[in-house]
Amino acid sequence: PGILSGLAFALLRSIIITIWDVNILCSKVWGDILAILAAFSAAAYLFTGRSMRKELEYFPYLYIIYTYACLFLFLLSLITGQDFYGFEKQNYLYFISLALGPTLVGHSILNYSVRKVPATIVSLSILLEPVLTTIIAWLLLGEGISWMTLAGGLFILSGVYRAINGL
Repeated sequence: PGILSGLAFALLRSIIITIWDVNILCSKVWGDILAILAAFSAAAYLFTGRSMRKELEYFPYLYIIYTYACLFLFLLSLITGQDFYGFEKQNYLYFISLALGPTLVGHSILNYSVRKVPATIVSLSILLEPVLTTIIAWLLLGEGISWMTLAGGLFILSGVYRAINGL
């Protein structure tokens, strides 16, 4: 029951923020749709990874996953006509930072966790990312937080907490 109620809280959060976004500006709805698709993709990735991790050791698994992701992005960039060069030097620093931070650290931790913790909990914990990002943006950049976003964030925290305690 704890995991189900945690999932329900997290889903309710998504609905609250989506409704609020519709009231603010319709262009944000596309971002919400993409976020929901990304969440489903991430969950499918983690559930698939859980079964694959039973067969593969950690580092070979990471090598395979990151190699295929790199090849996919390379092909997608070629198909869509995106440039690989011509950016300002500072942008390349951002690219490298994103590859080293969120990918090598964050995603590698998720891939490690999926073997030790149920994939449902790992995928649900991904919902903490926007909450933490919002807090960091508020603290470091002075970004405002709407009451609806705050309420949605509290629902996320409650949902993840309830799910973890339901184990």
